[in-house]
Amino acid sequence: MKRWFAEWRRTDKLGLEIRRRWGRPGSDTAAFAARYFELSRGAGAETVSDKVWSDLELQRIFQRINTAITPIGAQVLYRQMREYVGEPAELDARRHLYDWMREHPLQREHIQRLLWPLRDEHYATLARFIHADDEDSPRWAKWLPLSALAGLMLPVGVIGLGWPLWPWLVVIMLNIAATWRLWWSGAHHGESVKSCLDLLTVAERLTHLDATEDVEPLRRLREAAPARRRTRKLLREFLLTRLPGINYLIPLANALLALEPVLYLRVLRRMTVIRPCLAQVYQLVGQLDAGIAIASFLASQPWHCVPRMTALDLRIQEGVHPLIEGCVPHSIELRQRSALVIGSNMAGKTSFIKSLAVQVILGQTLGICLARQAEIPAVRVLTSIHVDHSVEAGISHFFSELETIRQFMELASSGTAALLVMDEIFSGTNTLERIASARAVLERLAAGCMVLVTTHDVELQSCLGIHYDLYHFQENIDVDGFFDYQLRRGAASQRNAIRLLGKLGYPADLVETAMAYAAAADAGSPRPVARDC
Repeated sequence: MKRWFAEWRRTDKLGLEIRRRWGRPGSDTAAFAARYFELSRGAGAETVSDKVWSDLELQRIFQRINTAITPIGAQVLYRQMREYVGEPAELDARRHLYDWMREHPLQREHIQRLLWPLRDEHYATLARFIHADDEDSPRWAKWLPLSALAGLMLPVGVIGLGWPLWPWLVVIMLNIAATWRLWWSGAHHGESVKSCLDLLTVAERLTHLDATEDVEPLRRLREAAPARRRTRKLLREFLLTRLPGINYLIPLANALLALEPVLYLRVLRRMTVIRPCLAQVYQLVGQLDAGIAIASFLASQPWHCVPRMTALDLRIQEGVHPLIEGCVPHSIELRQRSALVIGSNMAGKTSFIKSLAVQVILGQTLGICLARQAEIPAVRVLTSIHVDHSVEAGISHFFSELETIRQFMELASSGTAALLVMDEIFSGTNTLERIASARAVLERLAAGCMVLVTTHDVELQSCLGIHYDLYHFQENIDVDGFFDYQLRRGAASQRNAIRLLGKLGYPADLVETAMAYAAAADAGSPRPVARDC
């Protein structure tokens, strides 16, 4: 028996596809992935803002993680990544689900098999059908039962009593128009009801798994079985449309009796009763699928950890960015301090602060950090990061940056702690005003928030060393690409960027002149002051 099972598992196509997906990057697209989140936005949970989502490329990270089988799982995963979780117990439950899925591959594969029938993209429309506000039936819909009755009685009169044919044809046309209007012009349609029946069927099958007590979503599905069966009874009329072979007769029934529109309007009148159960089933099934996707993602990472939440401390040991293959691990420790990161373009400073912000967000949304050890502040993340370097976008970005940083100032003044992430602050203006403005702003922000800021301006090191821990990236002329992406603590003092000119064939006397200019500038600047530099 064991040999037969092993051979079947080895040759089973569905099993092979499921195992092929494990630990692989997710798909580039997910149908209506944000729909569930958008419908629930403003329900009370604090969320990752659209700007932060864009600045930190969290959409790409979502796509990297998303190997969910069903659109429902993708939508739940998206919502989880957009909502901060304030309850430690909720994060513990999520992590338990990831760990269980990784530690029980056979049971996890069985769950994925049961979820497989919900993989088609049309199940993405369930989010709107279940979670959107109730919609009133069209005014003309109250005449549908009469039209259906006429469609039933008129054939008897036409065939048996010799009535004229045209009234029957008019009724048929009205029934067809009603079907079209409700199905393709309305926000909801009968297919969503059929999809709900499929969802309830899959949920019922999941409750028969042996692992029900070990996995919270499965346990809650089993506890909700009575409510789920009552909901299924309220949808029982639509079961007629799911009988084998009946789909060939449905168009005829719709034309003669407006069958599906009548049944659908009956369901709409019952939505107040059945919506809570459908919403719970949707959420629990999506949690299972999303948990498997996150477990698969974690299996592809070199390491990860459970972060410890702190007030305003940040410690990351060997953190990695999920979008950078072969990422050089980074470590940092900030105790009630902020960080000023110096470096030239392409040295890695922007990726570094983005990675730190991503760790903080993933720790508070999914409960995991991509590091060996992590302590993260339990605060919201706000960003001001350059995403477009075109001339027109540069002008608009500068004014947008001014407004964003003004909001940061108001936040810091209000006493609300936050992690502020800024890339090349005030780069859209001249050097003198940029340094002066940046110094004044960064001093003020550091008094109430944790700040991660990058800049080219080494002059800021001497101004902000008292308020900020100093870090820098530098060129390494001895490695391919001239950057080793190693984070270094302390003030930047090397002139490798000038030496790089010589490495690339610039005249030797020009390089010497540039070094002399830099030395003269250093002579007129005070020495940087920083703790432990």
